[in-house]
Amino acid sequence: MSAGQEPVRTKRVGLFGKLGAGNYGNDGSLEALLAHLRSHHPSVPVDCMAAGPTVVEERYGIPAVDLSWDRGGPRSGFRLLDRGLTALRVGMGLAIDAWRIACWTRQHSVAIVPGMGTFESTMQVRPWQTPWSLFALAMSARAFGTSLAVVSVGASNPPDPLTRILLGRALRLASHRSFRDEQSRAAASEMGVDTSHDVVLPDLAFALSTPPRSGRASGIVGVGVIAWYGAESERAGAGAINVRYRAALQDFLGRVVDSGRSVRLLVGDDIDVPVAMDMRDAVLAERPWLAADAIVFDPVSTLGEYMSQVVDLDAVVASRFHNVLCALMCGVPTIAVGYGDKHRMLMKRFGVSRFSHEIRSLDVDDLERSLDGLLAEGDRLSPQLLDLAAEQRQALVDRLSTVDDLISSARSRTMRPVAT
Repeated sequence: MSAGQEPVRTKRVGLFGKLGAGNYGNDGSLEALLAHLRSHHPSVPVDCMAAGPTVVEERYGIPAVDLSWDRGGPRSGFRLLDRGLTALRVGMGLAIDAWRIACWTRQHSVAIVPGMGTFESTMQVRPWQTPWSLFALAMSARAFGTSLAVVSVGASNPPDPLTRILLGRALRLASHRSFRDEQSRAAASEMGVDTSHDVVLPDLAFALSTPPRSGRASGIVGVGVIAWYGAESERAGAGAINVRYRAALQDFLGRVVDSGRSVRLLVGDDIDVPVAMDMRDAVLAERPWLAADAIVFDPVSTLGEYMSQVVDLDAVVASRFHNVLCALMCGVPTIAVGYGDKHRMLMKRFGVSRFSHEIRSLDVDDLERSLDGLLAEGDRLSPQLLDLAAEQRQALVDRLSTVDDLISSARSRTMRPVAT
């Protein structure tokens, strides 16, 4: 640059979160918001700080850098030594990630957390993982004048005080907050966030296109399988929780195929795949007379592929939030075997609260009766579900203008190479 020449300045938007790491719902949220940005802000450069940067770059065509420095390491086999090395690695990771996140954030006019259950504690997440990353992002945004938007996020009030402090502080520092349901907004308020001006925005996945449903009976029920070990507060009993869940779902699978119906196993995250394969093999091994295609499992990678699998099923029974949501969006009669308030809120929004079950106290007899009732009502429910999904999609499109306003009003930043 010659003397006196002004640096090139432009607006740059960065997307931030556990993206590209195998969770189809998270990546679906990214896909939906990215499509909106390309449509409404085509001249604004977009990049990403993601848990799986290679996947993000290859699948969505935007530059991406790694969210976390710490990828774990080999174990020595000596318990005390391994604990010490883990503590050292985590401590170093906190400092290194804070610096890397700050370097990334200062390059952007706007940083966006696109949907997801980012502020929830329904799964096992340590304070120094996602909560710390979000806190570092929010502090960096405040320090460098970057506008931070958390868009249609899920939230819950975590029992762990440190996690609550980190998530609450990150939410308070955001320039824009919107939540995907009233329960999430209430949870943020419980964490000390003033949510009086915050809106409830339908989940970003509602912006995704859905394949047409034929309406013809297929004789196939979709059953979602999850690698379920309880929430962070249940970590001590995680093994027993997993054993109980798998035994109940395997029993249910057996009952469905014994009734003469076929099953398509469904997953919502790469970590669910081994669980689905184990359950399929176990049920078929107990019933050697069944054809191999009595239980079908074809893993997918995106919500679009998932919806193509479920759209013509007679019913879906699922646990992953976006497995439930996308089945409902496709007009498929759906049972939620949920693990948080978000499932109950979603089913209530679609008028099918009576088909909600709790994963921690799953009763197979009750679930079987619920499936029978759902199948009996399927023809009536499907048009209702499609109409409600269309309403939510339109509400999402209408209310995303608040994010557009934030991008339009954000100040330009000096162009710099994306940090690696």
